Amino acid sequence: MATSPTPWSEYLKRAAPDLSQADLAVALGQNDATVSRWLSGKTQRPDADTIVAVARKLGQSPVFALIATGYLTTDDLASTSVPKAYGLDEYTDLELSKEIVRRIEAGSATEALTEPISSELIQEVLDEKAAPKPEDEIPYIGRIAKKDLPEKRAADKKPRVGGDPAD
Repeated sequence: MATSPTPWSEYLKRAAPDLSQADLAVALGQNDATVSRWLSGKTQRPDADTIVAVARKLGQSPVFALIATGYLTTDDLASTSVPKAYGLDEYTDLELSKEIVRRIEAGSATEALTEPISSELIQEVLDEKAAPKPEDEIPYIGRIAKKDLPEKRAADKKPRVGGDPAD
C-alpha cells in the first residue's frame, strides 16, 4: 500500500520537534539558510543521499525517511528479501526468522517451511551428523618425503627423447 509523501519540511519537524532551526542546522551540519528554506517549504526535498544522511544524524531510520519523503514506497519495503549477494552468516537469527515468516505469509515458502517434518527426515539429518566426513576417514600420515612416494609404473613414465620408453 503506497502512501503519499510527507513534505520535507514536515518530516524535519516531526523528526526533530525539540530542536530550534539553529540547533537543527548544527546537528545536521548544514548552514542556517539551507535549514530555513527546508523548514519553510521554500525548497523541494533534497536528493536521497541527503535524506539518508539527515535521517542518520537525527537517529531516524533512513529507510523510513525515504518512504516518508516519497523516494520509496511501503510496497518497496514489503517486497524486500535477503539479497543472494550476501552470505547467510551475515544476518542475525531475527533477520532470518523474519524472512522465513515473510515467505510463509507471501505464499512463496517451500514445503520445507510449510509442511510437518517427517520422522524419516529427522533421522536422515541425525544420521548425516553422526556419519564421519570423508576427511575424517583419511589417516594422518605426517610429512611425506620423496622416498615415501609410490614408484610410478613404467607405463606412466614419459619416454625421454632418444631414450628407451621403458626407462
